[in-house]
Amino acid sequence: MLSFAIDGLCQTKYPATYTLKKNSFYLTAGAYPEGLYGNITGNFERIIAEFPKSFFQAFQVRIGGGPWVAWLAEGINFFSVASLLMGRSGSHLETGMGVLFTYRTDRKQWDPIVNDKHIAGNIGYRFQRPGGKFVLRGGLGWPEGYYLSLGICF
Repeated sequence: MLSFAIDGLCQTKYPATYTLKKNSFYLTAGAYPEGLYGNITGNFERIIAEFPKSFFQAFQVRIGGGPWVAWLAEGINFFSVASLLMGRSGSHLETGMGVLFTYRTDRKQWDPIVNDKHIAGNIGYRFQRPGGKFVLRGGLGWPEGYYLSLGICF
């Protein structure tokens, strides 16, 4: 009689005890073709509330800042955004709204970039596994424009 033992690989199912890590730090590169606008920002994010039995995974707050350049203009953006994370596995929909302050180094003054508004926000995709150490983000927002982020969770 012959017998065979076969090891198989499958997708990991995360136990209910695995949650997202509370803190994230990531770098974001963004561009917006209109006005030839580009930026790089550093971001720190903290989960404020989690919703374990809901489609809404977490409520989080993010602060960030970094340089930007545009056609004949340059400066530094500082922002704070409150966001909602949706989805239960490693893939999430992320949406947020907040406030933006822009320092124009070419004019040496604080100045809103878009129509005298100090508004920041985003909508995008986020890959972060429960209990995982890495975060990958992509989407559309302001002040980032079309953005891609890569960072760590702790």
